[in-house]
Amino acid sequence: MTGKTENEFEWEDWRQNLAEILQAIAVMHMPFGKYGPQHYPPNGLPLHQLPAEYLIWFRQKGFPKGKLGRLLE
Repeated sequence: MTGKTENEFEWEDWRQNLAEILQAIAVMHMPFGKYGPQHYPPNGLPLHQLPAEYLIWFRQKGFPKGKLGRLLE
């Protein structure tokens, strides 16, 4: 027995998930569109540098599928 409550385990899981999400946002680049590699060579703009207006646009039009969409959302 570790002496931790269920709530403490949930908090640790949440912190670990948040750390993984933030790390992915820090290293991933926008792979397409107005902030993609064509306009921001060689890899596109890092996700953490995308303007809020672009994220709002995605919220209105729909986020991409997959990991990229989950990170942008």
